[in-house]
Amino acid sequence: MFSCFNELHMSSQKQTIEQSLKRLEKIVEELNARDVDVEEGLAKFKEGVELIKACRSQLGQAENEFKKLQKELDADDKSTFFEGGENNSDEL
Repeated sequence: MFSCFNELHMSSQKQTIEQSLKRLEKIVEELNARDVDVEEGLAKFKEGVELIKACRSQLGQAENEFKKLQKELDADDKSTFFEGGENNSDEL
């Protein structure tokens, strides 16, 4: 069972955020069912935690990429300003 969990962990890292969220919704539904035994519930809970970690990591990477791109845009705007582009200070 542990090796199965590791395989789930590895595959969860390759899933898209949308796929992970859908799986999390399914896990919540399954855990809310009255007929889940303790071992199965614990395994599903662990899978859910790993999916959440993977989503947070992917979101963090996306956020960093957005920040990097924004800095590049800001740097381009400043260089245009100093090169006498549209924002020429003589016009003020």
